[in-house]
Amino acid sequence: MRALVVTNMWPSPERPALGAFVRDQVEALRRLDGIEVEVFAFAPGAYVRAARELRARHRGGAHDIVHAHFGLSAWVALALPGSAPRAVTLHGTDVRHPRSRAITRAALGRMDLVAAVSEELAAAVPGHHDVRVLPCGIDIQRFNPIPRAVAREELGLPVD
Repeated sequence: MRALVVTNMWPSPERPALGAFVRDQVEALRRLDGIEVEVFAFAPGAYVRAARELRARHRGGAHDIVHAHFGLSAWVALALPGSAPRAVTLHGTDVRHPRSRAITRAALGRMDLVAAVSEELAAAVPGHHDVRVLPCGIDIQRFNPIPRAVAREELGLPVD
């Protein structure tokens, strides 16, 4: 299976934490046999330029699915011609900010799968869509709270 991930949330040297959860999901998928994942990442706000670049770079590409991360990125994913199913994962601001919400809502009916990163966010998705939950959260089996003093000591930081 060939998947194309389209996102405006991807770590860069300037913003290393931006979209780290998307990168982690992509890396996890790449570890699975039979799955090839390609990422098309673009700067937040550069939607028109990204749509043109995606279309030029991947015209005629044989992807089995195109998965956008963030509601506004759905429009970029929709600019790619072809019959591959389109999915979008909603992350929060795309649903909760009034302007982003309206633009995101307009794209949802064109998507084959609408997902949110939590049940709470899924309930906030505008319109009458069948929203699935695809969590991108912290693995609480691996990461759990520890006392601040212990964390500072383990990191070699002063207690104060």
